[in-house]
Amino acid sequence: MSMYGGLYAPKSDQNAKSYSDGNKPVIIGGAAVEYYKKSRVGLLSYVVLRDEFRGCGLARYLHGEALSRLENLANVYETNTAEAGDVSPEQILLRHNSLYNLGYRLVSFPYAQPPLTTEDVDGSFDEVVLLTYFPFDENTVRTARNVGEYSMRYCQWFSQQEASSDAVTESRSSTQMNVNIPFLYVEDFYQSVFGYDTNDDSEAKKVEDGIPDYRTAKYYKLVHWFSRHRKGNGNGSVNVSLDRPPWNDCKEILGNEYEESLALEGTEDRMRK
Repeated sequence: MSMYGGLYAPKSDQNAKSYSDGNKPVIIGGAAVEYYKKSRVGLLSYVVLRDEFRGCGLARYLHGEALSRLENLANVYETNTAEAGDVSPEQILLRHNSLYNLGYRLVSFPYAQPPLTTEDVDGSFDEVVLLTYFPFDENTVRTARNVGEYSMRYCQWFSQQEASSDAVTESRSSTQMNVNIPFLYVEDFYQSVFGYDTNDDSEAKKVEDGIPDYRTAKYYKLVHWFSRHRKGNGNGSVNVSLDRPPWNDCKEILGNEYEESLALEGTEDRMRK
């Protein structure tokens, strides 16, 4: 499910004459959001503004409108890494700082955007990191528990934590999120492209129709392993950093750990045989 909204230069605004097109207003900015129903996760896909209108507080206005569209949802978002190459590393850092100022924090989850087509099950975009909306830092995070209505409205993953949890302390610069939230979002994203049916008959039909099984994707296998590993060690959660950018992508380190675990399992299998 997708929604969008925009900002327009009004025809009556004398300062906006150069941006008008005859009698039609011209879009000067916009935001797009997506909602994944199965995982109950909202994705803020884009916030865009003309260069001339940046730094005027309009992004904050658009962001507020986006949140109102995703009312009562667990909001999870993504952004490019410095290595993505769409803009310079300096511009990426500026973008990340802007997102931090809007209230977004880095989730330590091995995230890559799943493919947008069934043509290539491994066609994910890797140069992104996952963020969640949580407008608190290490100095104010404790107050989040005292603003229950706001926290419940936009940060359900945090407000639903056990009150007795020791995930938040005064000296720590992170809090915890249940690993199921980002994992179910990724799975929902894959299923929105490859189909939601998972029984044997439907899988056979997928093969007949030339649609591959998303569970064979390299990235899906990584996040499945990571989530299972987190649950297996008794923690079942991932860190949400409260620090300002620059943000470091965790995929390379976790990818190496995953490859090592596969090699170890292969060695153990050979020894049992």
